[in-house]
Amino acid sequence: MSTKFGCLAALALLTLASLFQPTQAQIPRTLNYQGYLTSPSGSAINSASLAMLFKIYTVQTGGSALHTETQAVTVSNGIFNVLLGTSPALTLPFDAQYYLGVTMGTDPEMTPRQPLAASPYAIRTASAESLAATATVAGSQITGAISTATLPATSLTGTIAAAQIADASVTAAKLAGNSCNSGQVLQYNGSAWVCASPAGSSGGTVTSITAGTGLTGGTITGIGTLAADATFLQRRVAATCAVGSSIRAIAADGTVTCQTDTTGGSGTVTSITAGTGLTGGTITTTGTIGLGTVPVANGGTGQTSLA
Repeated sequence: MSTKFGCLAALALLTLASLFQPTQAQIPRTLNYQGYLTSPSGSAINSASLAMLFKIYTVQTGGSALHTETQAVTVSNGIFNVLLGTSPALTLPFDAQYYLGVTMGTDPEMTPRQPLAASPYAIRTASAESLAATATVAGSQITGAISTATLPATSLTGTIAAAQIADASVTAAKLAGNSCNSGQVLQYNGSAWVCASPAGSSGGTVTSITAGTGLTGGTITGIGTLAADATFLQRRVAATCAVGSSIRAIAADGTVTCQTDTTGGSGTVTSITAGTGLTGGTITTTGTIGLGTVPVANGGTGQTSLA
């Protein structure tokens, strides 16, 4: 035989804090439900431990439950208090009106189902879901990452300070709406982003040329000639070579490499060889070189035997 109960003055408070919080993972997603339990005669249940089944619906009658959990509830002087959403977790989005159905033991579900009400601060969160397009959110209020969000270009009218924009989020397609002419790039002129030719680019018109170090010709604004400054270039050689040697190479710093001359000058003879019209062979120490007895060919002169 089942025992019949009555539940009077039941109260459900939605204790879910604002879902528009940077620390959402720390906010308890639970419901505090309190009720007053009586017998069929209307007297309070003084002391009991009962199994209660709780279900949440989107309709006041019929329909299928979106959340179901069973708890062992202690009743004292008719009053009981439960915290819903501890097991299993309460994952409903709470974006519509919900109704709570309560079942005591083997009794049928009590009627009517209790409409869930929001706490005063939870009501405030509704304004976060209906922010006007012209609303302003202070940068100090955004402390986490904004993932997979799309911000229209027209919505960014102020300065984004200390923001980090992922490289992958800036693509050619996204910049296509702000394209410049060929040879130009976007540059910030101190107050706005404008298209301009980059510094040092190959394009442009030369209006003035000034002669630098080592050149002469002054500043040319129309037609003129630039030439090497011989007096400056001469100063590049910073050394000389000794008598009997010559400069072979000049280094970038002006120093020189010298080389001994191989022609002219004085020296020591170490070998003499008799050439055409001479006799005596090759002399390396002492010897005699004489005229030959055969006429020198090709119209040359020499001694001829008269025998």
